[in-house]
Amino acid sequence: MFRIFKIKTLLLATLSVAAVSATAQDNKRLLERGTYLMNGIVACGNCHVQREKGKPLPERGLSGGMVFDEEPFRAVAPNITNDAETGVGKWTDAQLGKAIREGVRPDGSHIGPPMPIEFLKEVSDADLAAIIAYLRAQPAVKNAVPKSVYKFPLPPNHAVANVPTPPRSDAVKYGGYLVAMGHCMDC
Repeated sequence: MFRIFKIKTLLLATLSVAAVSATAQDNKRLLERGTYLMNGIVACGNCHVQREKGKPLPERGLSGGMVFDEEPFRAVAPNITNDAETGVGKWTDAQLGKAIREGVRPDGSHIGPPMPIEFLKEVSDADLAAIIAYLRAQPAVKNAVPKSVYKFPLPPNHAVANVPTPPRSDAVKYGGYLVAMGHCMDC
């Protein structure tokens, strides 16, 4: 009886280690994909990296502050680091996803231009999870930025759910997906 118990315990321990290892591998792949997307295609740092006299301050991370003063609005890129007071540190992953794909903050307010919501609503569930994993892996940076001001009503955004990743085997469809996610048409 004791021998069977030892075998069961050993088997459970082995399965647990395998599950943790698989989860660690999945998390590593998710973070790698998020890093690729954030530092390349989605390029959130183009707006959210703090600057001094126009020069990016990469050591300040995605702590925001870039101003877009284009009548009829004055938008300020928010701090999207994990700082609980001045960033998104208190937001859940679902709230981050809603802000990215739907342009809606946890308080229900809408995110306006220049945030490319129309393009980001196409981000697949898998890539959204990768982007959020990347954001969660970044250090918290305290940087309070002023709120954006819009002199027009922001349009309501529609709920987005269950967006599949286009098959990479369809080069045209997958390429179009990357172009949309990269919001190339903005320029």
